[in-house]
Amino acid sequence: MKWIFLIIPIVLLGSCKAPYHKINIDILEPAIINIPSNYTRAIIYNAIKPVDAGFISKYYGDHPDTNYITPRQMGSLDCMKGLIDALSESPRFQSFIPVVPEQQINILSHTEWDKLQAICREYNCSLIICLESFEQKVKEHIIYLSGSNFDDLNPATISEYHVQLIANSRWCILDPFAKKIIDTSTIRYMEPLIFENTEISKNLGVYHDSLEWFRDYAYAIGLEFGHRIAPKWRSVTRHYYAKGNKEMEKAAQLFKDEKWEEAASIWQELYKSGNSKLKDKAALNLALSYEIRGMIWKARLWALRAYRINGTKEARNYVNELFKRSLDEHTLDKQMGFD
Repeated sequence: MKWIFLIIPIVLLGSCKAPYHKINIDILEPAIINIPSNYTRAIIYNAIKPVDAGFISKYYGDHPDTNYITPRQMGSLDCMKGLIDALSESPRFQSFIPVVPEQQINILSHTEWDKLQAICREYNCSLIICLESFEQKVKEHIIYLSGSNFDDLNPATISEYHVQLIANSRWCILDPFAKKIIDTSTIRYMEPLIFENTEISKNLGVYHDSLEWFRDYAYAIGLEFGHRIAPKWRSVTRHYYAKGNKEMEKAAQLFKDEKWEEAASIWQELYKSGNSKLKDKAALNLALSYEIRGMIWKARLWALRAYRINGTKEARNYVNELFKRSLDEHTLDKQMGFD
């Protein structure tokens, strides 16, 4: 099936002096891994076990959850939010349901398949997407000034303060009914920070005392994993030529008004007219008009014609992008169940 569910045009006009107009289009890029397309409903499962009271972050203050949630648990929730946001923006799954079972389940234990099957039956799903583990830690290294008393509480004695923020996550995707693991992956974020003496008084201790950085990383991890398993939208900027003669200007206005076929008809005639100054520009415009309408192979043909005529880097790059998109179409068809 031809993939045509991927263009959302938003016109951004360039300067009135520019020979071309710009347009932003959203294209759908395939996921990194191929989950069989028959899986359309999934359970989102957070397998992070509650931990005993002890290390409860003081930075939640008087928040009512202070007695129940740890930084690790909060990070896992942020991972889940990132994943759900990524899947919400993708057309890959018909539905996905965050589930918190009454009893903690060892998600990778072969003795737990019956429990997992029961959960799937309850929510009419056949796939479980699971955050299996999430950890966060800080590594510090302090370089002291020569001859100092090595007092790490006094910034005046420190030359450089090195901080490394690390967040690790492990994910798995399971089919409980087939009793198989479809995918496992580890996603890690690491941020090295270095502060010199003049900055230390403001920054010493701030980064390893605050959970905000780790919450940001946890959310980014969830987004990244979502993009690993589901196609994502990417905005790209294209341009089309609007100057040269009255016909080019007329076609550009039609294109701006989303009258793709009428604009293409004029560019076809300009290409046939043999006007050497407009022939390659008309070809490039035609390539874009076909891309907008989801006909990637025709778009690539016209981009190739433009490159054959003018040999420009612009045309060559467009040919390469369209070639990649034609390959991506086949992958998307498999992932979306259109093959």
